[in-house]
Amino acid sequence: MVANPSPAAVRAYARAAVAWPTDPEGYQLGFSGLKLPSRDLAKVGYLYLNGGRWDGRQVIPADYVAASTHPHSTPPPDGPAEGYGYQWWVTSQGGHPSFLAVGYGGQLLQVVPDLDLVVVITSDASQHRNDAGALVGQSIIPAVTH
Repeated sequence: MVANPSPAAVRAYARAAVAWPTDPEGYQLGFSGLKLPSRDLAKVGYLYLNGGRWDGRQVIPADYVAASTHPHSTPPPDGPAEGYGYQWWVTSQGGHPSFLAVGYGGQLLQVVPDLDLVVVITSDASQHRNDAGALVGQSIIPAVTH
């Protein structure tokens, strides 16, 4: 949400299944606040897993997908990954390169390309952010590789 949203805007956001807050000029906040059902989050991951292609059509330029999912900066030590691309954290889980988006609470979208894997985890508890990432590395990846 934008700084100091109106009570009506807060209620509308809470009621919506899909929402993305806008700034005072009506532009979506590209950096946060996107609200999607889990299935739609998985579609975003699938789109990036496939290099920006959807149903045989290039929707996002492949060069941008590749650049956005590679590190361009080093986050602080308490960040959820070793690198940061363009709106994607870049890391490795169980020896497999991956990239992820981390949202409010325990929200996580993680893509592990060499395993053809997209993981979506949603929860309501902000203290579980690191637990979601640990679940991928300690339980999900071992389950799909054995």
